[in-house]
Amino acid sequence: MTPLDPVLHDHEKRLKELEASRRSLEDQMIVMAALERKHAASIEAFEEFIAGQIQYEIEHEQKRKTYQQEHELARKEFDEKLNGLIAWLDDFVRRNPKNGK
Repeated sequence: MTPLDPVLHDHEKRLKELEASRRSLEDQMIVMAALERKHAASIEAFEEFIAGQIQYEIEHEQKRKTYQQEHELARKEFDEKLNGLIAWLDDFVRRNPKNGK
């Protein structure tokens, strides 16, 4: 075959195109691998964030329940003291009717 042979020229051209396609595919695979790593890191960071948020919510709910129990206890103590004071004052007024008027 001569250098000017159209079949040889076409074959060499196709080989160059195949080599260019191979390099392009390799480059695309490198980019895709980098994107996959970046995506995996993003997913991992998001999972850590969500785990932290869940832990925060659990702790917050426990603190809220503790506060609510303490508040309820304090309210009951206050109510008992107030009712005792009202009963004492009512008894005092009944025993001393002229002091109440």
